[in-house]
Amino acid sequence: MVPKLRFKEFCGEWEEKKVENLCKIHTGKSNTQDKVEDGIYPFFVRSPIIERSNKYLYDCEAVLTVGDGVGTGKVYHYINGKFDCHQRVYVMRNFKDINGKYFYYYFSNNFYKRVQKMSARNSVDSVRMDMISKMNIALPSLSEQTKIADFLSTVDDKIKNQQDKITHLENIKKGFMQKIFSRKIRFKDDGGEEFPEWEEKKLGDIANIYDGTHQTPNYVSSGIPFVSVENIKDLYKTKKYIELEAFKREFKIYPQKNDILMTRIGDIGTPCIVKKNDKIAYYVSLALIKINKNNKVISNFLLQYIKNSEFQRELWKRTLHIAFPKKINKSEISKCLIYLPCLKEQQKIADFLSSFDEKISTEKEILEHLKRLKKGLLQQMFV
Repeated sequence: MVPKLRFKEFCGEWEEKKVENLCKIHTGKSNTQDKVEDGIYPFFVRSPIIERSNKYLYDCEAVLTVGDGVGTGKVYHYINGKFDCHQRVYVMRNFKDINGKYFYYYFSNNFYKRVQKMSARNSVDSVRMDMISKMNIALPSLSEQTKIADFLSTVDDKIKNQQDKITHLENIKKGFMQKIFSRKIRFKDDGGEEFPEWEEKKLGDIANIYDGTHQTPNYVSSGIPFVSVENIKDLYKTKKYIELEAFKREFKIYPQKNDILMTRIGDIGTPCIVKKNDKIAYYVSLALIKINKNNKVISNFLLQYIKNSEFQRELWKRTLHIAFPKKINKSEISKCLIYLPCLKEQQKIADFLSSFDEKISTEKEILEHLKRLKKGLLQQMFV
């Protein structure tokens, strides 16, 4: 009963107590329809998203977790103040012999393992009161609990600040995109002269649109990478592969360097640029956009244009929302309008917006590092 990582001023073994001996456990009384837009108080429902309400059920320090649904064992909240709570959300409060924030970190780090274990044994798809009340919590002294909770709170603050920094950069980029693609902001050439007016085109006039295989392939342990919607953020992180012969048989047209892949089924309009000439196989849920060689279009400019809100709205209008999952056909993608500046202005726009992408990507790497650091600390600081 001693953790791997410990503050040097503490020693001795920890003890265990059941949750029912450390706090009171309740469920809320409110329903989803009690949600009020811009309400006064936080309203905790069966989701990571915190809604708002104009009434409160509790005014205290509390730890909350959802009682059923997809968030079972995965959604946790800590609060100290007034809040409303859904009837299928568990509330742990009136802490005794335990620091409330310490309880939050220990419980949120360990309860899901208990849910998985008990679900596998009893086919449980929701949380019962005794799953919480009979859970053991490892406890050091109150002073050590406080030190651990304060330290982890500092890490959480760094994570939140880093996420806020990313959101701020993304909002700045979004603002520039709206002004650039509505042509409220125009770039000039190196001599200060204005560039020519933009030309209106249909996407199908400057590029050919394809989709991938409609058949679920036979996957193998290695070979040609096979990508789908879930790989759109990083094509080369896929863990699915097909044989070379299957690739040659199914793919006469395939993604190559500077082509653009864009989601078209389920998720609509998320694009990425192909950065390598390595062979890639892709599923029907992605549209392959190949710029015609006789058209003067820079791939990175087109990538940014697809991301802009005006183009996304046109994709959305052309999407079949009655289909499940929703989808947009290749022919409709081809009809989407695009406004093209000259090559030099395209390059300036692409470079300017890509510089934001690079900065955001760097900040996201820092965020992921902080999250991995926290995960490692949680594993080592608790028994």
